[in-house]
Amino acid sequence: MKSFHSKLANTILIFTALTASLVAGDSKFEQLRSQSEKGDPATQYLLGCAYMRAEGTPQDYGKAAEVLRKAADQGHGKAQTNLGFLYVNGLGVEKKPEEGAKWYRKAAEQGELQAQRNLAQLFDRGVGVAKDRKETLHWYRKAAEQGNLQSQYQLGLLLFIGDDKHLGIDFKEAAQWMQKAGDRGMPEAWNVLGLMHEDGFGVPKNLKTAFDYFEKAALHGEVKAQANAGRCHALGIGTGRDVVQAYKWLKLGDSSRELTATKVLVGVMRSMTPEQITLGDKLVAQFKPLTARLQE
Repeated sequence: MKSFHSKLANTILIFTALTASLVAGDSKFEQLRSQSEKGDPATQYLLGCAYMRAEGTPQDYGKAAEVLRKAADQGHGKAQTNLGFLYVNGLGVEKKPEEGAKWYRKAAEQGELQAQRNLAQLFDRGVGVAKDRKETLHWYRKAAEQGNLQSQYQLGLLLFIGDDKHLGIDFKEAAQWMQKAGDRGMPEAWNVLGLMHEDGFGVPKNLKTAFDYFEKAALHGEVKAQANAGRCHALGIGTGRDVVQAYKWLKLGDSSRELTATKVLVGVMRSMTPEQITLGDKLVAQFKPLTARLQE
């Protein structure tokens, strides 16, 4: 009986705390709504966010768009960014990517990092705007210079591979941005850095460094790097030849249908004994990717 009363008391305390939290949330929301009616754009932005995130009120993208527009019309950059997001995705408003791009640009020109990145993505894909590599690079560079990790990686990648005709390549700058992303813990960047070091694109050629980057990214589950690590083990690039390790990494890459892994794996298996394949399968089954610790 004592245990029952103890559990009941704890339940009441939890319920009371939860109720108090909800009341406090409702109170904060009502304060925002009251203040926003006075025309303050910062408060209108916060209210719009509350509607989008269901903070103290049911989620309502329509109301979010309405109040965000009031702040956006007054030049509030973050409100312009969020309003652009709603138009691009058709949330609470008719889907109009061109209208979303317009609001992204207004915010991006004020230095809003997220708007700069989002605008770069639109120009890269040709959504709401004409596809434009120059504009894509411009806005990714703006966001990258503000320290946005994804923009640093995307900028480096675009400069590394060039456009559809392989023009506009700048290996040196590509390596600089990719190194920044890699230094902040991005496995995808490590894989590209491996490719750069393997062939000397923008950096001194160093096969050992290339393999180290491939392996580091592979251990974190980057499938393209797993394919490259397997290729290195199969051919002895930057490391000793090891068909079992090659099989392991290529099999992991092949499981994700990475084309490079699929091609090389066929050749590796032809040179393996049944015992080696059994050991390789065991290593594949035991593999657990490390968790990347990104420095956002």
